[in-house]
Amino acid sequence: TNAHIESSFRFGLNYRMQWFNLPNKFSTVQLEGAYKVQEGALKNFTTSIYFSHDMVTKTGLSNLGFNIGGAYPITFKNHELALGINLGLIYRKIDMSNRSFPSQ
Repeated sequence: TNAHIESSFRFGLNYRMQWFNLPNKFSTVQLEGAYKVQEGALKNFTTSIYFSHDMVTKTGLSNLGFNIGGAYPITFKNHELALGINLGLIYRKIDMSNRSFPSQ
């Protein structure tokens, strides 16, 4: 979580596919968002959410990630320190049903 964002919210989406010339292409989808509270007791507190999914086609290898977080900036003199916490879950999977090994 980035405690120092200029606007009240931020959103991002990323899609990437690489290794086009190889039979097992690698693709990634990432989605993120952040919201900064503008008024009240939690003014300037920033919350965020992050989602990521990676997959290698034909191999069944995939990663799924989900994070939520929060941060609060503390300003003293001309310096800023942000205190925050980030909680997440990562799930990894390999589908072995399509795999063949030399002894088979």
